[in-house]
Amino acid sequence: MSLSVEEEAALAIQPERDAYIAIYGESAVAEYDEVLDYLRDLEQERQEKAIQLPGYSLPQLPDTDVYERLLDAERNLASPRLLVEDYTAGVATYDDELLVIEGLAQVLFTTEHATGHMRLDAHSGLLISKEADYGTAAIGKILQQDTGQSLITPVGRQTSDANSASEHPIKDVMKTFIARDTAKMHISLHGAKRGRVANLTDDRGFDVFIGVGDNPTEETKDAADKLAKIAKNYGLIGGINQFFVTKEEGQPQYNEDGTLRRISFSAANPGTTRSFAQTEAERLGKPLITIQVELSDALRILPVDYDFHPGIDSQRRGTNLAYFFLQESISALNQKK
Repeated sequence: MSLSVEEEAALAIQPERDAYIAIYGESAVAEYDEVLDYLRDLEQERQEKAIQLPGYSLPQLPDTDVYERLLDAERNLASPRLLVEDYTAGVATYDDELLVIEGLAQVLFTTEHATGHMRLDAHSGLLISKEADYGTAAIGKILQQDTGQSLITPVGRQTSDANSASEHPIKDVMKTFIARDTAKMHISLHGAKRGRVANLTDDRGFDVFIGVGDNPTEETKDAADKLAKIAKNYGLIGGINQFFVTKEEGQPQYNEDGTLRRISFSAANPGTTRSFAQTEAERLGKPLITIQVELSDALRILPVDYDFHPGIDSQRRGTNLAYFFLQESISALNQKK
């Protein structure tokens, strides 16, 4: 079954069954119920596929289990008990504490949402607390260890948001890195909800979102294409500046004209660390690959009390996939031409 724009609009503007009947008559009841049942079933199937990763091409888990290493890293950096409530304070001993590891100077990983943080609400002007991108501290730390590159990650008690605020301690450290002659790329690691789709009738959601902004350099565009290709080789569904349907409490959101509301994790906002890195590199007149990577929660370590935890087997499979995808990507991008 496929939905036309008119059908989507009708469901959005007249979501109540009685109102729909009033417009289209009793004969439309069966069709209305059929469409709703179809969408519910499809969403359930997508959620199952998101955690089963049916197309993945990692034939077996490695002898050294990345999953256990990621668990230890997440506990040590972001949530000692792997509980949702621990992600606010994390392991910090003072406000806005960061872990900065200065390794090789070619690649900088940042995981600015590794713990809870505060963001200025544009409408109210108030700071509101934001949920952590669970598991990003762990994947950033393990990638740093295994590649020998550099890492900046918050470890808790964050009073603002580095991916929104124009000034932030993370960006201060980034300036030093970007100014180095050997600096080649900045990779900002984030998390997304699983099952996000471009259309309500898609049979599988995205696993990886690759953001390059509105005006990426040729180096960044080429790098993003390589990441997308490597993701595909692992059986992951990825997209560059990919738009997806927005949802609130599990329900699709619509524009006033009845069309589906879609947004993109393009990292184009000037406040993002990706945009900041690109702007700073342009100011210095030097090339720099700047990419934001959003990983589905099926590919990240999650708190044990997370409402949508997919189970240990799925976590082990998903986190291994994410690690090998990113490790291969960094290796491919960092090769000398």
